[in-house]
Amino acid sequence: MIRKTKWIRYAEGSQLYVFRAEYGFDTKFAKKHNQEPHFSITGEGKSVNSRGGDGYFGTCHDKIVELLPKLKPLVRRHLCGMETGPMHYEAQP
Repeated sequence: MIRKTKWIRYAEGSQLYVFRAEYGFDTKFAKKHNQEPHFSITGEGKSVNSRGGDGYFGTCHDKIVELLPKLKPLVRRHLCGMETGPMHYEAQP
């Protein structure tokens, strides 16, 4: 089940943005692509000041850690399979 945080407002220079993170075990994507379910944490942001075209989404883990520090421990678990474990980092004992 994927969870979404509430939108957070922040500024970079004179530009205002909103940002939220999504995290959890992505079973829908895995089923659609015949893969093992895995943990995912991604984010999306968009400008409040303009009509579009300047949004972003994806792993943006630095922005997640900056704006949602409570989620920092989850970032290193990105793409960990339920059965096979980590795909992109070495597991710690």
